[in-house]
Amino acid sequence: DALRRVQDWEGQGGLVWVHHIEMGQWAYEMFKAAGIDAPHCPAGEDANRAICDPANKDRIVIASMSAHGTGKNLQHFQRQLFLQWPRSAVTAEQTIGRTHRNGQQADELIVETMLTTRFDELLFAACLNDAVYIQQTTGTRNKVVYCSYDPLPKVYSHAFLRARGFEPKAIDQKGV
Repeated sequence: DALRRVQDWEGQGGLVWVHHIEMGQWAYEMFKAAGIDAPHCPAGEDANRAICDPANKDRIVIASMSAHGTGKNLQHFQRQLFLQWPRSAVTAEQTIGRTHRNGQQADELIVETMLTTRFDELLFAACLNDAVYIQQTTGTRNKVVYCSYDPLPKVYSHAFLRARGFEPKAIDQKGV
């Protein structure tokens, strides 16, 4: 499914976000085997140059959230695909914010997720619950909350998520 989605971006480019190094390497090899020239940007100076270069806006770029999910202006990209969704609502907010910032020329940004397993679905729900909590307590709009979904994500109570090992991070001061 990830390959199909990225193939639909042909000539439009976009960021493919990964959390783990191995997932980035797997995506790079999968795209390469399919004939997609997608730079793999885990971390380091070469990766920084490649991901920050506006000339790469029409390319698919595999990006590490930990290396590039904060502090970079990547508004030359319009599309993002999260192969792995982060547990932290703060990480999700910051990563989406790399393209959703001043200087963005696109009228609409597209952020897609790969929620393929029950674990992915529960992880996303826990992150969304934390994002709602952060938005309600700080009064600041949170990109994870303030967007449109198709299809709508499943919403679970904190008690349901906690019983399955997804402790609320935003409520716990140490977890933020």
